Amino acid sequence: MTDRQLLQEREQFALKLSIVGTLFMAILGFGFAYLTNSDAVLLDGVFSLVGFTMSLLTLYVSRLVIRPDDARFHFGYAHFEPLLNVFKSLIILTICAVALVTAINVILTGGRLLVLGPALVYAAIASVGCLAIAFYMRNIAILTQSPLVSVDAKGWMIDGILSLTICLSFLAILLLQDSAIAKYLVYADSGLVAVLVTISLPIPYKILKENLREVLIMAPAGDTAQEIEKLLTEAAGAFQFTNQIVRIQKYGRETYLNVHVVLDKDYDIDTIDTLDNIRTKLDAKMKAYDPQIVMDLIFVGDEKWAG
Repeated sequence: MTDRQLLQEREQFALKLSIVGTLFMAILGFGFAYLTNSDAVLLDGVFSLVGFTMSLLTLYVSRLVIRPDDARFHFGYAHFEPLLNVFKSLIILTICAVALVTAINVILTGGRLLVLGPALVYAAIASVGCLAIAFYMRNIAILTQSPLVSVDAKGWMIDGILSLTICLSFLAILLLQDSAIAKYLVYADSGLVAVLVTISLPIPYKILKENLREVLIMAPAGDTAQEIEKLLTEAAGAFQFTNQIVRIQKYGRETYLNVHVVLDKDYDIDTIDTLDNIRTKLDAKMKAYDPQIVMDLIFVGDEKWAG
């Protein structure tokens, strides 16, 4: 088994674990939401149910993106990764918006009492389980460089932080039951939902922003494009080209380079093997920087064809 196949197997195992974990957490969440009358627990269960559905899609896409190009998709399936991640982030943002509106409505209509004993049991189980899976998925994402596993890991981290915050909040509510502010505890559950949603919003927003760049065929964010151009210019210096024009696009785990190399009319080319040798050397340099780089190298004599 090659290293690439081993990494693909680990990616598949992590995504299958995510499917089983989200299904378990969804069942747990809805069951305890019924027992506790808690909107916060219900929100956690909804997150898990959506996560289960998204995990099934993610597993399918993870198998799709490693396929070679075919008659239907001439440039392969890599673009399905950012497309799925955009869809995921939009779903999460929608759930957050609905949960926030519902929580505000409950607060304005007098609040709601909850059953604290079962709520604490649920929150403790959910927080430990979600955070454990989140850290495992994060390690696999770093190892495999899989955007799909990375987004799943962030989803588990959101769920884990929500569950842990719910656990600590329920514990505080339990301790305050006989205090002077006990009459206000009917607002605690919905107030907690509102706070949790507000805190969580930046994470799906960031995922949406990053992956929307890829869906819209924009250049990679940050210094990635500049680093790639600099590395390619340095590597091309050995061949004394007149100029090279680079266009860069990232699709999920793949980075695509479209490079037009401008040659002087007197450039020494004995055979087509000379050009293939240049391609081989430049491709090796770029893959040493990032094995997921796919590069098309096009030689032209007139720079207008590189426009």
